[in-house]
Amino acid sequence: MAELETPDTLRDDLRTAWHRYVDLLVPLRPALYGYCRRLAGNVWDAEDLVQDTLLRAFGRWGVTYPEIRDLRAYLLRTATNVWIDTLRRRETEARAPMARPDDAPAPDASLETSSEVRDAGSRLLQRLSPQERAAVVLKEVFDMTLEEIADLLATTTGAVKAALHRGRDRLREPEGAAASRRPAPSPELVDRFIERYNAKDVKGLVALMLDGGSAENVGNSFHVGLDPSEGVPRFLYKVIHGHDEWPPQTRPDAVRIERVAFEDEPIVLLFATRWGSEALEVVFRFEEQDGRIARIRVYGFCPDTIRAVGEALGVRVLTGIYRAPTPAPGAHWPDPDFRSHA
Repeated sequence: MAELETPDTLRDDLRTAWHRYVDLLVPLRPALYGYCRRLAGNVWDAEDLVQDTLLRAFGRWGVTYPEIRDLRAYLLRTATNVWIDTLRRRETEARAPMARPDDAPAPDASLETSSEVRDAGSRLLQRLSPQERAAVVLKEVFDMTLEEIADLLATTTGAVKAALHRGRDRLREPEGAAASRRPAPSPELVDRFIERYNAKDVKGLVALMLDGGSAENVGNSFHVGLDPSEGVPRFLYKVIHGHDEWPPQTRPDAVRIERVAFEDEPIVLLFATRWGSEALEVVFRFEEQDGRIARIRVYGFCPDTIRAVGEALGVRVLTGIYRAPTPAPGAHWPDPDFRSHA
């Protein structure tokens, strides 16, 4: 496949359009979230459905005819279709074996493969972590080299080998085996995150991450791998030190974080003090793999989710913005090189 470069102007145009889109839909977001909450049945899946709905609606807006007149109806209809498609896809994947594309080369017979691996589509979905699932599919179906997989997943060949080993082992386990049920992150791992956050130890937080781990500021940004300029280290620096490039009025007087149990899952709450009052502003969720953080999801720009968590826990909430502040849609504040301070 030929390599394509993404023009900076296209990215800038898309960012500007996305910001304008998010800002336009602010009045409709609570209703959309409430509808998705009823479809999905829980706080986290509801936010995922909201985000998927917004992306699909954004992508189809320019090619939908006749013109969209009723935005609320358009979003709710899109959410319904996304939810139905998700359920159908889950049912299909659970029933169907994992077939190899006709144009994919046959894997080397010397590789450690088996019919259990090749025909385990449903078990892939239920048993493997995202990294394990991707590694197994890329190796067994697309016959990629370890180096190619590592580059695609923004990780190391050692991490790919480990993911393949774990994934193959889990696929061979009998149904109902304990390893097939992925547990919530351990309180101990979350506490280590809090300890290093409080110590402002960016390198220590990076060391908690799995190779190829990812961090997502839900609805705003996605970071994968350990590249210091664009990957997870940059994200973690901002988590600890905040955004000094933002206008002073956007920055809180003080922040603190703590671990709580929410729906049998340890999560982290960030409380900010503004104008002398403390309130919940950000929620962190974690996925654990082999004692390290495989994924961080931060709900700082998901007001409806934050309000739902705060209401359930009985804590005061201060939130309301659905994207990071910018001078104008698509623009950004000058950001100094954080690496000189990390």
